[in-house]
Amino acid sequence: MEDTWIRSRIIHYMFAPVLVVPDVGTVSLYLWTMSSSI
Repeated sequence: MEDTWIRSRIIHYMFAPVLVVPDVGTVSLYLWTMSSSI
């Protein structure tokens, strides 16, 4: 139960910028930054 809540919060924060700014350029830049930092 606790683990599911934490996972849902992580997913929420991961996708929050995409939902707030649904601009293709911003989203692709965000995804590129995320994949580069890994």
